[in-house]
Amino acid sequence: MTVPQLTLLLAIFSRAICFMPQIYQSRTRPAGRRSHRHRFLPACMMNTDPLMFPEPFEFLGRGPAAIVRPGIVLVAPKHEYSHFLMKSAIFVFAMGYDEEEVGVIRAVSLDNPTAFTMNEMSSLPGVLGSNIMFRGGDRGNDSAMMLHSCGALVGENSADEMIGSSGVYEGGLDAAMKLVDAEEADPEWFKFFFNYLEFTESELEQILTETDSEGDAWVSLSVPSSFVLYDHDKNEAWSKLRNKVRLIQE
Repeated sequence: MTVPQLTLLLAIFSRAICFMPQIYQSRTRPAGRRSHRHRFLPACMMNTDPLMFPEPFEFLGRGPAAIVRPGIVLVAPKHEYSHFLMKSAIFVFAMGYDEEEVGVIRAVSLDNPTAFTMNEMSSLPGVLGSNIMFRGGDRGNDSAMMLHSCGALVGENSADEMIGSSGVYEGGLDAAMKLVDAEEADPEWFKFFFNYLEFTESELEQILTETDSEGDAWVSLSVPSSFVLYDHDKNEAWSKLRNKVRLIQE
């Protein structure tokens, strides 16, 4: 199969999505389309050891009670069998209205690595070209995007909004490449995704209501930015977060 040439997006759906600041909870329709802005983090503060994340994991609900908002992670139950959602942990990065004024939620799968680097996929030069491309989902017209935790360090031309309160930002590729090539930032602080997942409000609500006989259902979590950006193996983030939920609830 021929690998398509990718166009890196430097802003998340700036023409298609109007970000909404309120918490979106299942069975609650988002109200309003005001943009929201957050101050940059002063520096990259990441622990790249996946077993020693310094920030707390917070349980935000299960099934229909799960809170959904930009910056949280949704963890699939064992009975989820759809191709892109089975054993998945997905990071919600955008909520709003698409070009057809339909309310949508967009997310990327955190632990579905491809066999290709960014240089192989898009001829990206420099040190960041060696970063692995992750398959974010099945939507997006074969485009790619970059997430990071460096805030203002990527420069004035980067996207200037934190995703929720996650400590994760999007965009700023040119500045990121210069920082990494100058050894002023670690390439592990940046993660690339090919395509994304998209749900309408009703689709996501339906998914969240599906509970098996043991009470297993989708779970919402707040996780450290370092966990979002870590290069997880296939289904690794899902497995770790399922175990984390059990520990939190004990």
